Amino acid sequence: MDRRALFASGAAAALLAASGVSAQARPQRGGRLRAALSAVAGEGWADAAPSLFRQIARHAVHEGLTEIAADGTLRGNLAEVWDSPDQGRTWHFTLRAARWHDGSDVTPAQVAAALGGAVHKGRVVLTATPADAALPFRMAQPDALIAHPENPLLGTGLYTLNRYEAGRRAILDRVEAHPRADQAGWADVADLSGITAPATRLEALLHDMVDVIDHPENQTPVGLTRLGEALVGAGTHAPREIGQALPLDNFRLAERWWLA
Repeated sequence: MDRRALFASGAAAALLAASGVSAQARPQRGGRLRAALSAVAGEGWADAAPSLFRQIARHAVHEGLTEIAADGTLRGNLAEVWDSPDQGRTWHFTLRAARWHDGSDVTPAQVAAALGGAVHKGRVVLTATPADAALPFRMAQPDALIAHPENPLLGTGLYTLNRYEAGRRAILDRVEAHPRADQAGWADVADLSGITAPATRLEALLHDMVDVIDHPENQTPVGLTRLGEALVGAGTHAPREIGQALPLDNFRLAERWWLA
């Protein structure tokens, strides 16, 4: 029940695993990644049952204590180390040094309050009733993303929210000094458009207005490439291993995909 037991490989292998790519297909830094995604008209940032459009945006802006990598393994996100001293009844998480996008420090008290936990000796403590050996995995789920307690638009993720138009558009700027900046967050800007009609999203891609769309239908038009549940145009790339637990690379499209 100690996260450190999950890591037995060398530093180089860990870096490649974190980014989800091999030595033969390295990501490129820069550019504006444009995506047209399923949305709900007028959807606010904090509305319940978020659409794919807002899930992609939220996972770029906010982080959880843990994260499930593309290969299905659990790794740390805001948490560096975790353990349970009582067989899963309580879990203790040690946070890495982190800052909110407004520059203020993240504190254990803020994280504990967001997750309904407590703080003990500087660690976030979560209690499970009954005992839950899988709680660290649950902390990687979308409903466990952590926002600033006073401003839900602020997070600690690889991208900061520059602009949000309810259900229509989210412009995300890369955070240069982020601890994971050498592992993900390749585009300078992730420009997400919420479009409800699948045919309209496809037209946008065919006319080079966007680089990637979610398109669940079976056909793949000539000149486009299917990557999981997405269609992409020329010059858009994804890691060799794409997370399948949730749509569009476990909602990590904005931080893990890149432009040639």
